[in-house]
Amino acid sequence: MLANVRLVTLAGRHLTLARGERLFQRGDAIRELYLLSGGELCLQRDTLDGASLTLHRAHAGDVVAEGSVWAERYHCDAQITCEAMLHAIPMRQVRDALRKDAALANTWAALLARELQQSRARTEILRLRGVAARLDAWCLLTGADLPARGEQRGVADEIGVMPEALYRELARRRDIR
Repeated sequence: MLANVRLVTLAGRHLTLARGERLFQRGDAIRELYLLSGGELCLQRDTLDGASLTLHRAHAGDVVAEGSVWAERYHCDAQITCEAMLHAIPMRQVRDALRKDAALANTWAALLARELQQSRARTEILRLRGVAARLDAWCLLTGADLPARGEQRGVADEIGVMPEALYRELARRRDIR
């Protein structure tokens, strides 16, 4: 979070995007780093079989596509899932700040390490068989009991199951309690 606080002080512009809009698309040139100050967006990539894979769900306070700092083009799409407010910082300024500020660079490295760990955990979830096992692993990863009503479809995408299958599993769990 310290990295976000330091980065938001850099010159940039503010954006508000509506649900359904895209912040960027796969292959777009990377010109800015985005900090999500409100709302939600998903980083998604279409697979070879035409399905859409959710790589990450970003919420208020998150850096969006942090792996893009040293890249030239985006490797995924950023789809707005709930009206989003963002702070956009020119990438040149971000890179300069990371080079000049050792504390920021260390904080940034820690942020990237946490994201890598979470990405590996999400990969493990996708390798599990069955909705119940994937949901259990998601709950363990996020510390949530179960997904809230408004986020169930997003969780279904995140764990790689059809929303209807997740709804059935949630109903089954409610019946057991």
